[in-house]
Amino acid sequence: SSRRLGRGNEAQGAAAPMLHCRCGYTCGTQAALTRHIERLSESHSDGLHAEASGPPVGEAGDASDHPGEAAGLCGRRRWTTDVVGSCANRRQGRVQQRDRSCTDPVSPSPSRFERSDGALVRLLFVRHAQSANKRLNGAQPSQDPGLTDLGTEQAAALGERLVREFRAHSGLCIVSSPMRRCLLTILPAVRFLNLPPQQVICHGACYEYGCAGVGSRGSTQDDITAEFPQFQPLGFGSNGGWDYRGDKVKEDEADCRDRALRIVDWLLQEAVASAVTVKGVRTLIFVTHQTFADLLSHLLVERSADQWEYGSIQYRLQNAGITEFLIHPDGQTAFGCRNDGRHLLFLDRHGRGGV
Repeated sequence: SSRRLGRGNEAQGAAAPMLHCRCGYTCGTQAALTRHIERLSESHSDGLHAEASGPPVGEAGDASDHPGEAAGLCGRRRWTTDVVGSCANRRQGRVQQRDRSCTDPVSPSPSRFERSDGALVRLLFVRHAQSANKRLNGAQPSQDPGLTDLGTEQAAALGERLVREFRAHSGLCIVSSPMRRCLLTILPAVRFLNLPPQQVICHGACYEYGCAGVGSRGSTQDDITAEFPQFQPLGFGSNGGWDYRGDKVKEDEADCRDRALRIVDWLLQEAVASAVTVKGVRTLIFVTHQTFADLLSHLLVERSADQWEYGSIQYRLQNAGITEFLIHPDGQTAFGCRNDGRHLLFLDRHGRGGV
């Protein structure tokens, strides 16, 4: 039965096949790759910009030089900061040789991601567990639902995994969406890790796409403090609720892109500063939603949100799954593990884990 359940999880949670340029650019559609090559090949006659059969050797996705294959979140043994730092040093020279002109001029520049402290940033995206709105049986959906029974089990499994990985890592920082399904997902881990308040943050601008607007403020800082006293509320709006800065009844794509740029800046500057550097690495866990995670992934990996569109998910993340980004001091970003849900496999007794 475990074999059957594993296939069910893979079918629902696997990321779409990625396409690659020789320069290291990665995307999820042939159209995006063609635009990238056409835009840059005219100014570069060295053959750097052409379709490749896979990622450059040693870059994210190459199992022969992937730190997760040896240890940690993607592997069977704990991923220590020694392993991450060693891998980062091996990659640093190769990453710096990549053509900086691959960066879209109308997108965030690498300087947004550069760090003066020389630390490698490990940014882990964690999607919330199964929402209670998934099991309504015709009832009216909640604007801010909790979790189903399965979601509660997924949160517990995630918590056990994170505690195994980080119980000795007091420098970890956790940031969550202000929506209850995210806070409830990471709560088991927060309780066991016993981090100081300044390292457990609920940010009022990290809600899911379209879940706020004029007249729809969401929960307040007082609501968060009352229900989730383990979290420090930050970034809430002037009205006390979620930080929506547009003028629409419901947030649209343009509003969400602007918000995502603000959150990327905040995550990689202020939030990361709350994490303690341990052996050259700062680790940040960001608990979020599928659509917003997809948009942020576009910004982190492609340096652009031009190809992001609501409802067209490129960077898939299953419920309670983990995607990891390694952000080097020079601003270059590589994937660690992607859409990893190995801690959920035992929950798939009925093929439910990826719902």
